[in-house]
Amino acid sequence: MQEKDRIVHPWGVRTPYGPGEDWPTRVDQCLADRVNRGRLGPKDLFGWQANASPDRLTRPLVRQGGELVETDWDTAMGRIVARSRELLDERGPSSIGFYTTGQLFAEECYTLAAIGHGAIGTNHMDGNTRLCTAMAAAALKETFASDGQPGSYTDVDHAGVIALFGHNVAETQTVLWTRMLDRLAGPNPPRIVCVGPRNTPVARVAREQGVHIAPPPGTSLALMNGLLHEVIANDRVDHEYVAAHTVGYDELAKRVAEYPPERVGRLCGLKPAEIREADWVLGEAERLLSTLLQGFYQSHQATVAAVQVNNLQLLRGMLGRPGCGILQMNGQPHGPEHPRVRSRRRPDRLPQLVERRSRRRPRPALEPGPAPDPAYDPADDTRCRSSGIARRARSGFCGSQRPTRRCRCPSSPGSARSWCRAGCS
Repeated sequence: MQEKDRIVHPWGVRTPYGPGEDWPTRVDQCLADRVNRGRLGPKDLFGWQANASPDRLTRPLVRQGGELVETDWDTAMGRIVARSRELLDERGPSSIGFYTTGQLFAEECYTLAAIGHGAIGTNHMDGNTRLCTAMAAAALKETFASDGQPGSYTDVDHAGVIALFGHNVAETQTVLWTRMLDRLAGPNPPRIVCVGPRNTPVARVAREQGVHIAPPPGTSLALMNGLLHEVIANDRVDHEYVAAHTVGYDELAKRVAEYPPERVGRLCGLKPAEIREADWVLGEAERLLSTLLQGFYQSHQATVAAVQVNNLQLLRGMLGRPGCGILQMNGQPHGPEHPRVRSRRRPDRLPQLVERRSRRRPRPALEPGPAPDPAYDPADDTRCRSSGIARRARSGFCGSQRPTRRCRCPSSPGSARSWCRAGCS
């Protein structure tokens, strides 16, 4: 097998394969597994070098005379405790904030919430899960009432079109990109639709074997409204699937009718022809796989834009078949629980969540959502989230914007402004 510099060319050599075939095994090291089929990304190959680096910290550092010097753990922790005590005495609990990793598990996050909310009493607690996993989980729950992914990496093996929305898979998920490159190198390759403002490796491949759309940051929702407008206007909707599995289609169609390519082109700095070309690729796909990552999540109206990608799959009936799925990419092991556990309205929220969910009964179609949380304080949370299209088991397939926990806050420009009439929870 031809060897390549895995730093310069992190995706290794090609092992082409066609639609419906198994991804060939390529053993990079003494490894063979059912997901990566023996492949390793550059972090796996060279992570040991970073871990063994001589400049890696092994002892805490404190600042003395404007410079960082090594010290022992007791001294370092003593400084943290002393300064924290000073701040609490001088300014109160709100002088201390926590911004934490998403790599904590539920028990660790619960302990942190007990320290921050219960012991210190600060209301400044957040984590990086708000920037990725929270949006992915919220969008999936809005549409499907569950944050489980309705897709699989094996859908890459069957897809006729792979659409990547804000997902620089080449540099964030090197092994998955390797899989896509191998499909592109084989017979009957899929077309690539890349949505993102930067000239990434994915964008360069998409310009050769598909479509690259480069909207500026903050315009994802307007672009998705325009794409859904074209899907509906050109009758690329799977009406039988929509009628059988969704509700709220008429309201969604009414909303996106306000976003023809000309208007979206002005909002997004794109040519209307670019939007129509992307719609043609997405609308004519026999098997469509859509993926999302930070380019959509870390932006204005992120959850709503992600819901509209779900809507695209549902309008086209592209779920439940090989090569047809959605992958709302996120990486934290227990990210969706973090905001709940850290909620200052109920520090003991974790055990109550478990108890409440264990008693929840299945909801039939079109049943209104659950009653508002009795512990909710309307003055505490006025952020908006979407309603979106939904599977019939969910009870809501509308394109309207609904405030979180039924608070009536104004919607942002470009989002739907009507109250959800489809009974979404």
